[in-house]
Amino acid sequence: MSQSAIKCYKVGNHVSEHKLDSKGRIVLPAKLREKLGDVVYVTKGIEEYLALYSKEAWSALQEKIKGISYFSLSSQTRNALRIMMDEEEINIDSAGRILLPAELRQYARFGQDVKFIKLPTHIEIWDKQLWKDRENFTLENLSRLRKEKESSTLENLSELEQELKELGI
Repeated sequence: MSQSAIKCYKVGNHVSEHKLDSKGRIVLPAKLREKLGDVVYVTKGIEEYLALYSKEAWSALQEKIKGISYFSLSSQTRNALRIMMDEEEINIDSAGRILLPAELRQYARFGQDVKFIKLPTHIEIWDKQLWKDRENFTLENLSRLRKEKESSTLENLSELEQELKELGI
């Protein structure tokens, strides 16, 4: 993804909600299509969502991964990377749709309604209800989370989360 494309992203900015059709296709939001080009890379996220990358962003992530001392990572992190790096290259059709493979839709527990979440390096695609449940849980526990954050440092993150954060993933 070019620098100009990255600048337009706002962390956690909900782009829009869309519906999957009966074939598993989804129309990409128009304001994202122009930034993505003709091909996107879709992979499993570390939670139950799909991560969508432009060709440029995927190449940049691949380069970052190549620079890592792979065997210095924990086996948990190596396993997570193997899963996350198992991408599907998907062409955007003339109607602005992508066909999400059944395996990926099942992993993300997609119903018919999905939500796009913009992040600096990629776009997350969540099942609408799963995202709403996660968001509600987070809001209900916000004061507890704030207190934990104030009293904790990176040592409270799981080894996987810490290593992925250090890698910028």
